[in-house]
Amino acid sequence: MPREKRRKSPEVGYQPKKRQAKTSFVSPEATRTPRDRILIVCEDSKSFPDYMKALKRDLELTNTVIIYGEGGSAPSSVYKDAIIQLDKNIESQDDTFDRVYCVFDKDTHAYYQSTLDKITSNSEHEGVPIYAIPSIPCFEIWVLFHFCKSTKPFDNSTDVIRELKSKSYLSEYTKESLSDLYTRCLKDKTKIAIQNSKYVFAHAEKNETDNPSSKLHILIEDLLKESKKG
Repeated sequence: MPREKRRKSPEVGYQPKKRQAKTSFVSPEATRTPRDRILIVCEDSKSFPDYMKALKRDLELTNTVIIYGEGGSAPSSVYKDAIIQLDKNIESQDDTFDRVYCVFDKDTHAYYQSTLDKITSNSEHEGVPIYAIPSIPCFEIWVLFHFCKSTKPFDNSTDVIRELKSKSYLSEYTKESLSDLYTRCLKDKTKIAIQNSKYVFAHAEKNETDNPSSKLHILIEDLLKESKKG
Protein backbone atom coordinates (compact mmCIF):
# COMPACT_ATOMS: atom_id res chain seq x y z
CA MET A 1 0.00 0.00 0.00
CA PRO A 2 1.34 3.48 -0.82
CA ARG A 3 2.33 5.45 2.21
CA GLU A 4 0.13 8.35 3.19
CA LYS A 5 1.80 11.74 2.69
CA ARG A 6 2.15 13.71 5.87
CA ARG A 7 1.51 17.44 5.84
CA LYS A 8 4.27 19.66 7.14
CA SER A 9 3.45 21.35 10.38
CA PRO A 10 3.58 25.15 10.15
CA GLU A 11 6.81 26.73 11.29
CA VAL A 12 6.93 28.62 14.53
CA GLY A 13 5.81 32.21 13.99
CA TYR A 14 4.15 31.37 10.74
CA GLN A 15 1.14 33.54 9.91
CA PRO A 16 -1.18 32.60 7.08
CA LYS A 17 -1.58 35.29 4.45
CA LYS A 18 -4.77 37.24 4.67
CA ARG A 19 -6.69 38.21 1.63
CA GLN A 20 -6.53 41.93 0.98
CA ALA A 21 -9.87 43.65 1.13
CA LYS A 22 -10.99 45.16 -2.11
CA THR A 23 -10.82 48.93 -2.05
CA SER A 24 -13.69 50.80 -3.57
CA PHE A 25 -12.92 53.59 -6.02
CA VAL A 26 -13.58 57.08 -4.76
CA SER A 27 -13.86 59.78 -7.38
CA PRO A 28 -11.82 62.98 -6.84
CA GLU A 29 -15.06 64.97 -6.78
CA ALA A 30 -16.23 63.05 -3.70
CA THR A 31 -13.18 64.10 -1.69
CA ARG A 32 -13.21 67.76 -2.62
CA THR A 33 -14.15 70.38 -0.05
CA PRO A 34 -17.15 72.30 -1.39
CA ARG A 35 -16.57 76.00 -1.92
CA ASP A 36 -18.62 78.58 -0.08
CA ARG A 37 -21.01 80.86 -1.92
CA ILE A 38 -20.01 84.49 -1.41
CA LEU A 39 -21.92 87.64 -2.34
CA ILE A 40 -19.90 90.82 -2.88
CA VAL A 41 -21.96 94.00 -3.09
CA CYS A 42 -20.12 97.11 -4.21
CA GLU A 43 -20.56 100.60 -5.58
CA ASP A 44 -21.68 101.03 -9.15
CA SER A 45 -18.32 102.50 -10.18
CA LYS A 46 -16.36 100.61 -12.82
CA SER A 47 -12.95 100.20 -11.17
CA PHE A 48 -13.62 97.77 -8.31
CA PRO A 49 -16.15 95.54 -10.16
CA ASP A 50 -13.73 95.16 -13.10
CA TYR A 51 -10.85 94.36 -10.76
CA MET A 52 -12.91 91.82 -8.82
CA LYS A 53 -14.25 90.11 -11.95
CA ALA A 54 -10.70 89.67 -13.25
CA LEU A 55 -9.58 88.34 -9.87
CA LYS A 56 -12.38 85.78 -9.51
CA ARG A 57 -11.77 84.53 -13.07
CA ASP A 58 -8.11 84.10 -12.25
CA LEU A 59 -8.96 82.20 -9.04
CA GLU A 60 -11.60 80.10 -10.84
CA LEU A 61 -14.37 81.27 -8.53
CA THR A 62 -16.81 82.35 -11.21
CA ASN A 63 -19.52 79.91 -10.05
CA THR A 64 -19.36 80.59 -6.31
CA VAL A 65 -18.56 84.31 -6.02
CA ILE A 66 -21.33 86.69 -7.10
CA ILE A 67 -20.59 90.38 -7.62
CA TYR A 68 -23.46 92.88 -7.51
CA GLY A 69 -22.81 96.53 -8.26
CA GLU A 70 -25.94 97.88 -9.87
CA GLY A 71 -27.16 100.14 -7.10
CA GLY A 72 -25.95 103.52 -5.90
CA SER A 73 -22.44 104.56 -4.92
CA ALA A 74 -23.21 105.59 -1.34
CA PRO A 75 -22.29 103.12 1.45
CA SER A 76 -25.92 103.15 2.63
CA SER A 77 -27.02 102.05 -0.87
CA VAL A 78 -24.48 99.22 -0.87
CA TYR A 79 -25.79 97.90 2.45
CA LYS A 80 -29.41 98.24 1.31
CA ASP A 81 -28.62 96.33 -1.89
CA ALA A 82 -26.97 93.58 0.15
CA ILE A 83 -30.15 93.05 2.16
CA ILE A 84 -32.32 93.10 -0.98
CA GLN A 85 -30.11 90.54 -2.76
CA LEU A 86 -30.08 88.27 0.28
CA ASP A 87 -33.88 88.37 0.53
CA LYS A 88 -34.21 87.58 -3.18
CA ASN A 89 -31.83 84.67 -2.75
CA ILE A 90 -33.90 83.27 0.12
CA GLU A 91 -37.21 83.72 -1.75
CA SER A 92 -35.90 81.96 -4.85
CA GLN A 93 -34.76 79.02 -2.73
CA ASP A 94 -31.43 78.94 -4.55
CA ASP A 95 -28.27 77.83 -2.79
CA THR A 96 -27.91 80.28 0.05
CA PHE A 97 -24.91 82.53 0.47
CA ASP A 98 -22.46 81.68 3.24
CA ARG A 99 -21.46 85.30 3.77
CA VAL A 100 -21.76 88.79 2.28
CA TYR A 101 -19.19 91.54 1.86
CA CYS A 102 -20.22 95.19 1.48
CA VAL A 103 -17.39 97.00 -0.32
CA PHE A 104 -17.43 100.80 -0.40
CA ASP A 105 -15.25 103.92 -0.22
CA LYS A 106 -15.35 106.56 2.46
CA ASP A 107 -14.70 109.55 0.18
CA THR A 108 -17.04 112.33 1.29
CA HIS A 109 -20.16 110.19 1.71
CA ALA A 110 -22.51 111.66 4.30
CA TYR A 111 -23.73 108.34 5.72
CA TYR A 112 -20.42 106.48 5.70
CA GLN A 113 -20.00 106.19 9.48
CA SER A 114 -23.65 105.43 10.20
CA THR A 115 -23.60 102.64 7.59
CA LEU A 116 -20.39 101.23 9.05
CA ASP A 117 -21.96 101.25 12.53
CA LYS A 118 -25.14 99.63 11.20
CA ILE A 119 -23.25 96.75 9.59
CA THR A 120 -21.19 96.28 12.75
CA SER A 121 -24.23 96.17 15.01
CA ASN A 122 -26.33 94.08 12.58
CA SER A 123 -23.59 91.68 11.58
CA GLU A 124 -25.94 89.20 9.91
CA HIS A 125 -29.23 89.01 8.04
CA GLU A 126 -31.39 85.88 8.11
CA GLY A 127 -28.44 84.03 9.61
CA VAL A 128 -25.97 85.10 6.91
CA PRO A 129 -22.92 87.07 8.15
CA ILE A 130 -22.37 90.52 6.62
CA TYR A 131 -18.99 92.22 6.65
CA ALA A 132 -18.07 95.84 5.86
CA ILE A 133 -15.00 96.30 3.64
CA PRO A 134 -14.28 100.04 3.52
CA SER A 135 -11.37 101.75 1.76
CA ILE A 136 -10.21 105.18 2.85
CA PRO A 137 -10.31 107.40 0.99
CA CYS A 138 -11.08 105.09 -1.95
CA PHE A 139 -10.51 101.78 -3.71
CA GLU A 140 -7.37 103.11 -5.40
CA ILE A 141 -5.54 102.98 -2.06
CA TRP A 142 -5.73 99.18 -2.38
CA VAL A 143 -4.20 99.45 -5.85
CA LEU A 144 -1.41 101.59 -4.41
CA PHE A 145 -0.68 98.91 -1.78
CA HIS A 146 0.48 96.63 -4.58
CA PHE A 147 3.54 98.88 -4.86
CA CYS A 148 4.16 100.43 -1.45
CA LYS A 149 2.88 100.70 2.12
CA SER A 150 2.14 104.39 2.10
CA THR A 151 0.80 105.85 5.35
CA LYS A 152 0.42 109.34 3.90
CA PRO A 153 -3.18 110.65 4.17
CA PHE A 154 -5.06 111.40 0.95
CA ASP A 155 -8.03 113.70 0.49
CA ASN A 156 -9.73 111.83 -2.33
CA SER A 157 -9.36 109.38 -5.21
CA THR A 158 -7.83 112.06 -7.42
CA ASP A 159 -4.91 112.38 -5.00
CA VAL A 160 -4.37 108.62 -4.83
CA ILE A 161 -4.47 108.24 -8.62
CA ARG A 162 -2.00 111.12 -8.89
CA GLU A 163 0.31 109.21 -6.53
CA LEU A 164 -0.02 106.07 -8.61
CA LYS A 165 0.96 107.93 -11.76
CA SER A 166 3.59 110.32 -10.42
CA LYS A 167 5.66 107.54 -8.84
CA SER A 168 5.42 105.55 -12.09
CA TYR A 169 3.77 102.67 -10.29
CA LEU A 170 0.91 102.68 -12.79
CA SER A 171 1.39 105.63 -15.12
CA GLU A 172 -1.34 104.25 -17.41
CA TYR A 173 -3.96 103.88 -14.68
CA THR A 174 -7.56 104.74 -15.41
CA LYS A 175 -10.73 103.55 -13.72
CA GLU A 176 -11.69 101.82 -16.95
CA SER A 177 -8.46 99.82 -17.28
CA LEU A 178 -8.54 97.64 -14.15
CA SER A 179 -9.42 94.38 -15.88
CA ASP A 180 -6.39 94.61 -18.14
CA LEU A 181 -4.09 96.09 -15.47
CA TYR A 182 -4.92 93.29 -13.05
CA THR A 183 -3.52 90.68 -15.44
CA ARG A 184 -0.49 92.69 -16.53
CA CYS A 185 0.52 94.59 -13.39
CA LEU A 186 -1.37 93.59 -10.24
CA LYS A 187 -1.94 89.85 -10.26
CA ASP A 188 1.61 88.88 -9.26
CA LYS A 189 1.67 91.53 -6.52
CA THR A 190 -1.49 90.41 -4.69
CA LYS A 191 0.38 88.98 -1.68
CA ILE A 192 2.45 92.17 -1.42
CA ALA A 193 -0.76 94.23 -1.42
CA ILE A 194 -2.17 92.08 1.39
CA GLN A 195 0.96 92.52 3.50
CA ASN A 196 1.11 96.27 2.89
CA SER A 197 -2.60 96.71 3.59
CA LYS A 198 -2.28 94.89 6.92
CA TYR A 199 0.71 97.03 7.86
CA VAL A 200 -0.99 100.32 6.98
CA PHE A 201 -4.22 99.28 8.71
CA ALA A 202 -2.34 98.49 11.94
CA HIS A 203 -0.46 101.80 11.64
CA ALA A 204 -3.74 103.69 11.22
CA GLU A 205 -5.30 102.01 14.25
CA LYS A 206 -2.23 102.76 16.36
CA ASN A 207 -2.45 106.42 15.40
CA GLU A 208 -6.24 106.56 15.89
CA THR A 209 -7.00 107.38 12.28
CA ASP A 210 -8.34 105.58 9.24
CA ASN A 211 -6.67 107.56 6.45
CA PRO A 212 -5.28 105.77 4.58
CA SER A 213 -6.48 102.22 5.14
CA SER A 214 -8.48 99.43 3.59
CA LYS A 215 -9.99 96.14 4.71
CA LEU A 216 -9.79 94.63 1.25
CA HIS A 217 -7.02 92.33 2.44
CA ILE A 218 -9.66 90.48 4.48
CA LEU A 219 -11.83 89.86 1.42
CA ILE A 220 -8.93 88.94 -0.88
CA GLU A 221 -7.46 86.51 1.64
CA ASP A 222 -10.85 84.84 1.95
CA LEU A 223 -11.07 84.40 -1.83
CA LEU A 224 -7.53 83.01 -2.00
CA LYS A 225 -8.48 80.48 0.65
CA GLU A 226 -11.62 79.51 -1.26
CA SER A 227 -9.63 79.02 -4.47
CA LYS A 228 -7.55 76.33 -2.77
CA LYS A 229 -10.60 74.19 -1.99
CA GLY A 230 -11.33 71.34 -4.33
